[in-house]
Amino acid sequence: MVHGNSIESHLLAIVIPDPVQLGKIASRVWKRPVSGTDLVTLDEAVKDEKFVKVILDVLMKDGVRRGLKGFEFVKRIFVTNELFSVENECFTPTIKVRRYVQIFFVWHGSRYI
Repeated sequence: MVHGNSIESHLLAIVIPDPVQLGKIASRVWKRPVSGTDLVTLDEAVKDEKFVKVILDVLMKDGVRRGLKGFEFVKRIFVTNELFSVENECFTPTIKVRRYVQIFFVWHGSRYI
C-alpha cells in the first residue's frame, strides 16, 4: 500500500512481502538459506535495515524500468509480515482499506526507512 500526503515531499509504502520471496531475499542478504516457512527468521528479516534497503532498491529499480517520474517513487518503506485485518484496524468491517494508514505506522513505532 502506498500513501502520499500533500504536506510530505515523498511517498511512503507498507510492504507485506510474499513469504517465499521474502525467504529468497533474506537468503541473498544474509548469505545463508532462509526458508519461506520459517516465520521467526522472516520476522527478523523485516526488522533488518540491510534487508529493508534491498527491498527499497528493488522498488526503485522497478520504478525506473517502468518510467516513473521522480515524485511517483516511494522513498520510505515499512516492511512487515502482518497482514491487514479488521483486528489491527487496517481494514474496516466491510473489508475496505482504511483511508488513514498512519494507525499502522503509529502502532509499530513509526519504524520505517
